[in-house]
Amino acid sequence: MRFGVHLPSNHGWRHVEDLLDVARLSERLGYESVWASQHVFHAGYLADRLGGRPYYAPLPILSAVAAVTTRVRLGTSVLVLPYHHPVLLAKELATLDVLSSGRLTAGVGVGVIREEFDALGAEYDTRGARTDEALRVLKALWTTPRPAFSGRFHRFAGLDFSPAPVQRPHPPIWIGGSGRAAMRRAATLGDGWHLFRRPTQGIREAIRRVRDLAEAAGRDGRALVMSVRCDLEIPGTAASPGGNRDYNTSLGSRFRLRGTPEQIIETVGEWRDSGVEHLVLAVNTDDPGVVNDFIGTFAAEIAPEFG
Repeated sequence: MRFGVHLPSNHGWRHVEDLLDVARLSERLGYESVWASQHVFHAGYLADRLGGRPYYAPLPILSAVAAVTTRVRLGTSVLVLPYHHPVLLAKELATLDVLSSGRLTAGVGVGVIREEFDALGAEYDTRGARTDEALRVLKALWTTPRPAFSGRFHRFAGLDFSPAPVQRPHPPIWIGGSGRAAMRRAATLGDGWHLFRRPTQGIREAIRRVRDLAEAAGRDGRALVMSVRCDLEIPGTAASPGGNRDYNTSLGSRFRLRGTPEQIIETVGEWRDSGVEHLVLAVNTDDPGVVNDFIGTFAAEIAPEFG
């Protein structure tokens, strides 16, 4: 079992340096990865949580993290792929992979907030098809010096593309989402499956289903990385996470780790036995001290049980 830390760049932190401090601390504590999320507008629950406070763009944050770390991997959890022109995104992600000496993991999803799609001029009803095609575009651009592509939404040929990413054949692509379409997308187009809501059929059965779908598509299902992002709270370690209470108490189907270290060890063990290989810890608060305390306690008292 490997562990990562979700940077609270989506919780209105006023000082970006505090986010970089969390990334530095995560590396010192031995975490494998740090992650950042994406939304563009304060719509829906984001407006309630943030008010006028900032939600930072993930790729600039991870670029800054790349400059102040040397080992920890950099992940997106997740980029909303239909918001981006895939050719431009391929350039930005390849550049980040070069800047970080090959430490990028690209987590992507289709998005769910219709108001944000409308504000960006992106098509909500075709977001699944656009995501599938964008994944193929990224791979074509990353693996061929003079790529050619002809699809429903995008076509190009006869032009050189660079830089190539450091990681070959390309940075790992993890597919976010818990529904059937996300499972199919992870099995056929992804290098991993990245969950932050519980699948309806149970995690063990869902992981088995994704691996079976990959095998049916002629891929090695065992090679897919199974990852979960969960919300972490360790009562008594520090003050309870702040932020919007309605958000924190309405997570319903989201993965949550709350309890004593012993209780958390038991739950993480159950997830591991169900097939989860990588766990990303999210502390939903605007208080840097709480984040540092929680990830420090987890690294000292929980992670060694899974070394």
